[in-house]
Amino acid sequence: MNEDQLERLGQLADRLDNYAAAGAIPMPDHIRLAAINEAIPEMRDELKAVLREAGFDPWGDE
Repeated sequence: MNEDQLERLGQLADRLDNYAAAGAIPMPDHIRLAAINEAIPEMRDELKAVLREAGFDPWGDE
């Protein structure tokens, strides 16, 4: 895994930490859920991309 890929993984971990911390911020549930529903697929796609670039592809030819 190269430096760029490690950086991208670190950024994903930071984003997940941010969403976990946001759970303590008072806001309507529908706003929180909308943000999470938008973010999770984006983070999943980025994680898969980094892993595939690093030669790890357990998903095969999706």
